Amino acid sequence: MKHFAPVKFISLLFVLCMLISNAYAQKKNSNKKDASKKETSKAGEEAPKKISELTKKSKKIEGLFTFYQDTTSGALKMIISKNQLEKEFIYFSQISDGVLDAGAFRGSYRGSKVFKIKKYFNKIEFVSQNTSFYFDPNNEISKSSKANISESILASLKIEGIDSLNGLFLIDADQLFLKETFSQIKPAKHPKASPTAFSLGNLDKEKTKVLGVRSYPENTDLAIEYVYSTESILNGGSQAVTDGRNVSIKVFHSLIKMPKNNY
Repeated sequence: MKHFAPVKFISLLFVLCMLISNAYAQKKNSNKKDASKKETSKAGEEAPKKISELTKKSKKIEGLFTFYQDTTSGALKMIISKNQLEKEFIYFSQISDGVLDAGAFRGSYRGSKVFKIKKYFNKIEFVSQNTSFYFDPNNEISKSSKANISESILASLKIEGIDSLNGLFLIDADQLFLKETFSQIKPAKHPKASPTAFSLGNLDKEKTKVLGVRSYPENTDLAIEYVYSTESILNGGSQAVTDGRNVSIKVFHSLIKMPKNNY
């Protein structure tokens, strides 16, 4: 008995160690599986849905750029196709209605620009192009045409829906047009202006809205009403301003297909 007691003790200790090690390994594997499930679930939630699912209750407006407008909320979605990526388009805007106090009046032009649409991973970018320079492609200096020139990323919008079969991407157009993305509408305050001079409030995202969308094969037009609000004012503006705390400026936006004229 005296010779076998140590052996039994060692055997028992070995068995206990094996059981503890096995239990720890099972718990570790279980944690890994749970973490893997969470990551998979999270990835599944973030993955873009099918465009057909997201536009069931929307009115389709087809043209150069196709839009979907929710028939309940009026929320606007925009389709970008693969063949529109890395291509240039022309942007143009004009005041539909405004007030002289804000420097915006009916018919005034807001300028134009050339922009390009790019895809960056899960986002669609609208990038304004610098048109101040021209480089002769036959000249060696054209190799440095991109040097020290800054492009302007106007917007970077997350892809919300995908149609893989037709190469289409769905983005939130409200994030593009219900902001001063393409054109600055509210004028900057002049440093020498009187403190009591009339000025617009901040852009009110709750009141700003899409008035209309028309899309054709070679251009797309949108009418947007921008509302600038503030709680209190020192100067209510002229008689043309109904209430200086809430001022509306209506703008026409046009997206135009770039003509093929080698320009």
